[in-house]
Amino acid sequence: MKLRSMLFIPANKTRYIDKGLDSDVDALILDLEDSVSQELKEEARLQIIDYSKKDLLEGKTVFIRINEINSINFIEDISKVILPGIDGIMPSKINDEKDIEYLDRLLLFFERKNGLPDNKISLAPLIETASAVARVNEIARASKRLVAICFGGEDYLNDIGSIVTYNEEAFIMPRSAIVNAARKEKIKPIDTPFIDYKNQDAFLKKSQESYKNGFAGRLLLHPIQIDACNKAYMPDEEQIEMAERVIDAEEDAIKNNKNIILVGGKMIGPPMLKKCKNAIRQFTE
Repeated sequence: MKLRSMLFIPANKTRYIDKGLDSDVDALILDLEDSVSQELKEEARLQIIDYSKKDLLEGKTVFIRINEINSINFIEDISKVILPGIDGIMPSKINDEKDIEYLDRLLLFFERKNGLPDNKISLAPLIETASAVARVNEIARASKRLVAICFGGEDYLNDIGSIVTYNEEAFIMPRSAIVNAARKEKIKPIDTPFIDYKNQDAFLKKSQESYKNGFAGRLLLHPIQIDACNKAYMPDEEQIEMAERVIDAEEDAIKNNKNIILVGGKMIGPPMLKKCKNAIRQFTE
């Protein structure tokens, strides 16, 4: 499942949903939380049901961002959107692994109730509280449904008391924790949205840095970010060319019983070889 770009769309906005379905984004996140006011949440759920019934979500990876577990909307969300065409749930403001375990059991119940295969619905929880960051390793291994863990930077800043200015320095520790936890469990770490969505140059630069630091993709606020995001979270042409040279050199070494792999006069060790093979896999998957 490619998750380089994951675009939030208010689930009650059919015009935006239609555009998202026709875009090159890897995954849509139909939002029932922050972008939908309380009085419109039921309308948004009904829109998701309608799109599912009409098979309009097929062919695109679709997640639903549901309201947090302790909210009045949580059960309404999860009881109504476990449907054909839905690939995953993005629970908001997760606190610890117990929340994931609870969700896992609920999803199994509604999968069976609605005639879906067991474990059909994936999980990509938002890590956006101090408690979730502290328990991120446990969260990452709490369910086989997890395909990603996603960083929600703005809510995290609010939770730690940094509410006046947007301070990316406060992201250093949680970003590292999320990447390490996700990669250890072979799931995808997804970076927080880039707020200044109109600044494409800064977005591309920051996203390329994010990719180099281990993230597999990014949450998006606007479709204008899709193309740059898909580009940023992939090896570039220079990296692919180098990877191909290394792999060719390995094949030549094996063929000629050489113990050392050389490329451009430099010795290639196992870590570099693994990195190159990973780059080719990302490029071709």
